[in-house]
Amino acid sequence: MEIDPVGRLIRKIKKAYDENPDGWRVLSGKDPKGHIDTFIGCETKLWQIKFDPINPFEAIGVGSPIKKIDDEIQMKLMEKGEKKPFHVLFPQSTRDVIVAMGLESYSSESTKDLKELISHKQKTLEAELNKKLEMLIDKRQPERKSLYI
Repeated sequence: MEIDPVGRLIRKIKKAYDENPDGWRVLSGKDPKGHIDTFIGCETKLWQIKFDPINPFEAIGVGSPIKKIDDEIQMKLMEKGEKKPFHVLFPQSTRDVIVAMGLESYSSESTKDLKELISHKQKTLEAELNKKLEMLIDKRQPERKSLYI
């Protein structure tokens, strides 16, 4: 299970997109902990990114390539939900940024269904992604732990 910081993973996704920009889909939704789950898929690959906005201009997150499922099922799930525009900036250095933008489907129910279809290993991946994201949040904003009682 290869878990990367979101900036590194986005570079890999962009490389795959640059090789073949056809047939891409994005599905997002909130998980039970309030983090945003985003699945980005094309004909041959599927990735999961889990992130949390820390201010209006920046989000922190982690992600992983995940096992591909049946194309027809994946496309049906990734088409469900409310269509809305998305625009996310992924800083790569102090001067470079990757901009991801387009139209996504938004459905917390569909992201849950997609996770259940992927495999039993998804539960392990989900736990690891949550753990790594919480570590990043604690490191970046330790005061968040004391905000809620």
